[in-house]
Amino acid sequence: MNRLPLAAVAVADLPSAGAADSSLDLYRPERYRIREIDGQLQRRTYEALLEQTYGALGFPLAGLRPTDDSRCFLLEFGAQTAATFRLTPVDDGDHHFRRVLPRATRADGAPLRLLEVNNVIVVPRFRATIALGLLLRHSALHAAAHGYDFIVGLTRYQVLRHFVEFGVVPVDHEPLHLLGRDDLLDFTIYYDTASPASCAYIEQRAQRYFHQQYVLRSIDEKYGRAQRRLQAAVPAAA
Repeated sequence: MNRLPLAAVAVADLPSAGAADSSLDLYRPERYRIREIDGQLQRRTYEALLEQTYGALGFPLAGLRPTDDSRCFLLEFGAQTAATFRLTPVDDGDHHFRRVLPRATRADGAPLRLLEVNNVIVVPRFRATIALGLLLRHSALHAAAHGYDFIVGLTRYQVLRHFVEFGVVPVDHEPLHLLGRDDLLDFTIYYDTASPASCAYIEQRAQRYFHQQYVLRSIDEKYGRAQRRLQAAVPAAA
């Protein structure tokens, strides 16, 4: 969820994968950990990814940096940084999110408490793995534990399906153009974190999703790659 594209990240100074790592390990949730930033080295890693990703896309970085009420996180795979994200309360009573969500208040009439997920950056090696699912699950359960009604975000149309596949809900509204370009369409996504049933679902969805992705990758490594190599060799042999 983004102000927030899952855009290209060219990070030459991040640690490279160890030779002993199996690509299947990228689909094992126990190999990852999410750590809230609390030190200068972690902060520099976060800032470097922010600048290299959003700066390259033309985003004004001043408006994207964490605010005093933000909580920033790294998703780590061993000694490697796999992704970053931050969680920020939405305090503006007239924010875009409040105008497009399916409801604006709690049952008692109080305004919804919203927590925005942004600065989502997934390092290239970890795209199309379970990294996005891990940070979405963490964000939803963090919001629930702190009394928020929804997690919300903005994401680019091109990557919208990756968020929806994990379980978040898109909003059908006139697209936003956060970069001022008509060809880049941004949409709101949200997830109910006030309902115990919804929180139970995201846990169940995560377990199934991680298992599904692992098994699919295992099948691809055993059979899919060999089939593709065979198909690629046919024209050469002919």
